[in-house]
Amino acid sequence: MYALATVLYAALGGRLPWVRHAREDAADPLLRAAPVPHVPGVVSDLTDLIGAALSPDPRRRPTADVFREHLTRIPLGGPLAPGPRPDAVAAGLLLGAGCAP
Repeated sequence: MYALATVLYAALGGRLPWVRHAREDAADPLLRAAPVPHVPGVVSDLTDLIGAALSPDPRRRPTADVFREHLTRIPLGGPLAPGPRPDAVAAGLLLGAGCAP
């Protein structure tokens, strides 16, 4: 659960949950024991659940079944509208001359 919560937080927030500044040591146990900050733009119920799964004490973390149950109850505001469909490919992504597709 700890690893899953770490990946979810990093995917949503763009950084590890316990590192607020680049100069902080990710292995510092005091940082890992601090409350997990909310991710701007993410439902606070979701970051609370992720924070519970990041508890330093494994006995306080939710089980996978409990985590899944809580995830299904979090209101996410409905489906997201699709983004714009690109009509061109960036030049840096095009195959160079002589490359087979």
